[in-house]
Parts: sequence; structure tokens; C-alpha cells
Amino acid sequence: MGENENLGNIENVSGTSGTTGNEHGSGSGVHVYCRVRPPNEAEKTHGNGLLCVNVRSEQCIEISSSESKSDSETKERTFYLDHIFPMDTNQSYVYKTAAKPIVDQLFKGINGTVLAYGQTSSGKTFTMEGIIGDNEKMGVIPRMVHDVFETISNAEEHIEFQLKVSICEVYMERIRDLLDTSGTKSNLRIHEDKIHGIYVKDLSEYFVTSPEEVFELMALGHKHRAVASTNMNSYSSRSHLIFMLQLQQKNVFDSSIKVGKLFLVDLAGSEKISKTGAEGLTLDEAKTINKSLSCLGNVINALTDNTKNFIPYRDSKLTRILQNSLGGNSLTALIVTCSPSIVNESETIGTLRFGIRAKMVKNAPKVNQQYSVEQLQVLLNSAQRKLAERNNYIQTLEELVKKLGGELPENKPSGDKGGSIILNSSLNIGERKELQEGIIPGSEKTTLNMRTLDNDELDELEEAKQQLKENSEKITQLKQEISEKENNLKLMSEEKENLNIKLSDLIQELSQTKYQQQDQAETVEHLQLKNKSLIGELEQSQIHIHDLEARIEEYKSEESQRRNEEKENESNKAFQSLSSEIQQLREYLLAIRSNTDPKEDAAWSSEHKALLETIEDNVARIANLELQLKESNKGAKKLDINDQDTKSMLERMSQLDTNMEQLGKLYQKMVEQNSNLKSQSQLNERRLLRKEERIEQLERSLINAKTKYTKLLMQCNSLTKTIENISKLKPIFAKLAPPNIVKGIQGGGGKSSLVKA
Repeated sequence: MGENENLGNIENVSGTSGTTGNEHGSGSGVHVYCRVRPPNEAEKTHGNGLLCVNVRSEQCIEISSSESKSDSETKERTFYLDHIFPMDTNQSYVYKTAAKPIVDQLFKGINGTVLAYGQTSSGKTFTMEGIIGDNEKMGVIPRMVHDVFETISNAEEHIEFQLKVSICEVYMERIRDLLDTSGTKSNLRIHEDKIHGIYVKDLSEYFVTSPEEVFELMALGHKHRAVASTNMNSYSSRSHLIFMLQLQQKNVFDSSIKVGKLFLVDLAGSEKISKTGAEGLTLDEAKTINKSLSCLGNVINALTDNTKNFIPYRDSKLTRILQNSLGGNSLTALIVTCSPSIVNESETIGTLRFGIRAKMVKNAPKVNQQYSVEQLQVLLNSAQRKLAERNNYIQTLEELVKKLGGELPENKPSGDKGGSIILNSSLNIGERKELQEGIIPGSEKTTLNMRTLDNDELDELEEAKQQLKENSEKITQLKQEISEKENNLKLMSEEKENLNIKLSDLIQELSQTKYQQQDQAETVEHLQLKNKSLIGELEQSQIHIHDLEARIEEYKSEESQRRNEEKENESNKAFQSLSSEIQQLREYLLAIRSNTDPKEDAAWSSEHKALLETIEDNVARIANLELQLKESNKGAKKLDINDQDTKSMLERMSQLDTNMEQLGKLYQKMVEQNSNLKSQSQLNERRLLRKEERIEQLERSLINAKTKYTKLLMQCNSLTKTIENISKLKPIFAKLAPPNIVKGIQGGGGKSSLVKA
């Protein structure tokens, strides 16, 4: 396929607001290309290296499956697009085939758009941007920038150019200016007027004069773009990136201006939560991305459905910005990127179906040119000259119609000097020829013909007139019946169309409900997985707490036993010491008693008192020792409380108790959310069932309508055959002259005979 063949014939006619880009008015369709990237390491591991993509030709791709499929299912898995790029396609070939033809038309004043669509981690950003500065791995945007400046450098000297660049992203349904360093332009609004069309208000615009300046702006934009890491992509885009370039050309000789806008869009990838493992903010971003892409799909479905009169561009910021690119004033190329792995088979099929649907969208590209005063004056003079020639031609036709006995309307439409011409329906081609030959009431030839008619001929003429009148009445009656049948048929067709519209709306609503249900099911699945994980953590925490409690009890029992043994040992030692002292005193006392004489009683008595005092002192000492032992026990208890290991264990135990309580609350909350989601899912299922019943009812009504339509069609065919049979009788009626047709007399040897004049 040639580069220029992708774009069709674009012709610049006239006008300051632009002219259509297709000669026949059918518009230019969206060109859809498919790029298949090589499998990555994760796909090789999880998918065992199995591939589901088979590139049959440059325009045909087939999705195979491990299961055996019927012929009809195989056809549903075969897709025909404008061009298929296999896994070994380089960046340069992708750009030259898909994007360069649109860039070339930019210099003719025609708007262009290149979009990249596909699941997450399918190669969209690599296709659109690649690696700037690497001649082999550069993507569409940097190659386009180089081509634009190269074309400008080779242009004629009397053409002046202006280039403006803007970069924004649609993140969480907010438009953010990626070139704004202040950080205040994070929620810009979309406006529309007759001068600018649809545009983002207050979006930064930078004039550029070299590719390097553009690449610096792109680097600045990348610093501000929202990205995150998921299970499928470590550098996943969380927003739709829109790179806008406006090219203005001014001819210094005639002051004419051409303006072309180029939109290069790197869409965020559609995500399946069960595969990406998104949670928290990343999960919210994924939901917003999927919703935005769903709105894009709804717009494309509405554009390709002839029964739809309303296009939901305003359902999302993305579709509103791209309104001209989808069904508007733009040449559009869509590059769908696919994973070849069997793991992503369903996502690849969904992406290709999106591309097939988008291929049916028709755009109306125009040349955006502003003419100078001199050019407008030349166009005005040409139009006035053509109008004068047309009026003269109409006047000549009116005079000819009057001569032929035709009628002209009394009230002529304004702006149309000639008006419309109404001819007498009773004049056939032969009769008009007779009129042209001079059979006009009042002429000499007509008077002679009237005089030669005899009575028999007049009776015959009257009879034919009566028969013709009856046949005319029958034909009129049949025409009325046909008209009634046609009206009924028209009503049935309108009813059928209304039913088709309702059915299409219900199917679309059913699709949205299924998508919401799928989203809720994925959310429930994610919450269940998280719930299981929390339950596992809770069980592990409980086991750990039980282990700590057992260790603490064991430590307490060992410590108590040790202290009791120490106390018992100290008491035994003190008791043994006192017992030995008392025993020594007793032995000493007995020895004294046995060895003393009466003379020494007084000395012994005094010594006995001293011993008693010593015993009393020892008893007091024992009491003091007992008090000291009690105080030591109290100190030991205080030391036990202040023990660092025990204290840390108590704190850990308290913290674990708190965590256990929080986990219990969280588990209860998860159970409640799961219950709510289950009830909501049941409610959605009931709604879905009601909608399916309604669809079945409408389908039955549609079948009945088709049956009625078939019956009416058969009746119409019968009436048509009747009319054809009547038409076959026209040669017979043609032999009978109508009342306003005059027959001439041809002389011949004294005998007169009637002949057709």
C-alpha cells in the first residue's frame, strides 16, 4: 500500500473556514494499523512461550487458540486491517507506513491525528516515542519532528512558518499541563468557539525553531507525567498523553495562510486488575483509565451505527479533546499494539475488535486556509459569472416549456430565477412531438382535422374515451391502494428502525452493565485475596502471641521457682547458723555449770546475764535479718518489674493485642464490604436478567414486524404485477385516440381513411 493511497484525494476548493477533503463527499476513513511486539520474559515464563498471533499477510492477522475451533469461530478470529506489523518490524518502517503520510498532509493545511491503543505493556509508548536520540529506536513523535523541520528547510523562500507545541495529559479525568512549571494548571477546562474550534483553555504553548527545543519540552513533560509500577509493567503510564503541534504557513506574496494541527496521542493501556495486581491509588487510576477507554469505545460504536443520532463525546475529557479526530475535520491513523502471548489472548482479541470498529469511522478532512482579499474577489467574480450563465439557461428553458404547453409555478423560489418546471402529465413523448409539429389549438391544420371527422368516428372516439376513463379510474384506485400499502410499509419500516434503535441501546446498556459487573467482580476478587492475606497475617500474629504468652509464663514460673529456692537456701543458712550458735552456747553453758563451784556463782551469774544479753542481741539480729530478707524480696520484685527483657515482651504483647484488635475490625469491615458487593452483584444480575428478557421481547416483536413486512412486500409485488399487466394493455389503448388528440385526414383516390397524423 502506497503512502499517498492511505489518504485519498484531498482537494482545496474555496472558503475561509476550510473545504472538504474528499471529492465525492464520502469522507476519509480512519486507517488502522496493528503492531505485534515480541514476547517479554514474564510471558515466556507464564505462557511457556506459546503464541496466539499468526500474521497471515500484510493486511490479515489471525488469533489462534490451543483449543480446536470451528470454521465460523476461526473467521471471527481473523482480522483485516490496513497494515499488520509483525514482531520484527523496525521503528522506521512503522513511521513511514502509518504516520508519515499524515505528516505530509500537514503542510497542505490538513489536520492529522495518530493514536496508539492497546492493553498495558503492549508497546504503545515505545511506538509513539521510543528512545529519543537513537536513530533505530526513535518512535513516531521524534521522527515526525525531524521530518517537519526538514520539510521547512527545503520549502520555498516566500513561505513563512510558525510552529507551536503543547503537551498535556488526561489523568483521573483531569487535564494537566505537562509544560507548566508552577504546578497550578492541573485541572484545565475544554472550550469551543468558531475561531479556535475545540481547545484546552490556558494550555501552555511554546514556539519552537529546532528539533532540540521540541525534545527539551518533551523531557520536561515526562518529568511531570504520572507513572507507576504494576505486575505487568515497571513503568506503566497512568494517563493519556496528548502531544499537539500546530503548523502555520503564510505566503508573503498573496498573504494567504494555511494552518494544520497534529495530535499525537499515547493512550494509557487497558488493565485487568487480576493481572496487574493494582491496589490503592493505582487501582483507582486503573478504574479511571478503563472507564475513559470505555467512553472512547462508545463514541466509536455510535459513529459507526447509522441509527445513532447522538455521539457521546462529552462523556469523558479524552473523547471531547479528540472530537475532531473521530468523525470530524482530521486525517486519523490508529495503531493498535498487541501482545503475541497466549496469556493475553482475550485482551489481544478485544484490541483487534476495537481496531475493526474504528476502521468504519468516517472523517471529513478539510484544508484550513484563510484567503486574501484579492483571492476572495476573484472567487466572487467567478461565482457571479456562473450564476448569470445559469439564469440565462433557465430563462431559455422556461420559454421552451411554454411553447410545449407546460406549466410554470406562480411562486418561484427565492434565489432561483428559473424556478421549477411542471409539464402536463397527460402528454407522452409522441404527443409532445405532435405539439412540436404544430398541432396546437387554433392552428390551421387543427381546424381542418376537426372538420373531417364523421359521426362514426366520433362515436368510436367517445367509446375509447369512456373505456380509457374507466381504466384510468382503475389505475387511480390501484395507485391509491399501492400508496396505502407503501404508507403501511413505511410505518412498518419506521417501527422496525425504532425497534432496532431500542435494541441497539439495550445491547449497549447491557455491555456497560456487563463491564460494570466485571469490574465489580474483579474488585470483589481483589478484596477476597486481600481478605485471605489479612486472615493469614492475623492467624500468624495469634500464633506468635500464643508463643510469647507461653514463653512469658514459663519464664515467670522459672523465675518464681528460682527465687523461692534462693529464699529457702538463705533461710536454711541463717537457721543453721543460729542453730549452731545456740548449740555452742548450750554446750558452753553446760560446761560452765559442770565446772563451777559456789564461789564462782556470782561470777557465773554475771556471765549468764551477759550471755542472755548476747542471745537477745542475736535474736534481734535474726529479726533484723528477716526484715532485710523481706526488703530484699521486695527489691527483687522491683528488679523483676524493671527487667528489660520482660518489659519489652510486655510491650510487644500489648502491641500485638492492639494489632489483633485492628485486624479483627478490618476483617469485619472486609466481610461487610464483601456482603455489600455480593448483594450489589445479585442486584445487577437481576437487572441483567430483566434486560435480557426485554431484549428477547423486542426480538420477538422484531420477528413479528419482519413477518408483517414480508406479507406487505408480497402484496406490493402482487400489485406491481397487476400494474405491469395493465401496462401491457397500453398499446391497445394507444390505438384509441384520447379526447384532446386530433386525427388527420389523408386523401387518396376519392376514398378517405383515418390515419395517425
